[in-house]
Amino acid sequence: MVNSAGNALITARKNRNDILYFNDTNIIQLMREIKAYVKSLGTAGEPYYKALVKLKFTDLQK
Repeated sequence: MVNSAGNALITARKNRNDILYFNDTNIIQLMREIKAYVKSLGTAGEPYYKALVKLKFTDLQK
């Protein structure tokens, strides 16, 4: 049972990483675009931008 659960976890993590990091529209590119848009809003988007820049993502492709 432990091996089965461990294998399921490894597979789930691989599938998650494939979706988030190894797609054409990956999470890194999406966050860059969102941050740029919110920053372009000026003072209206400032509190949201401050919250967004605290989110850190690591590019697994490098």
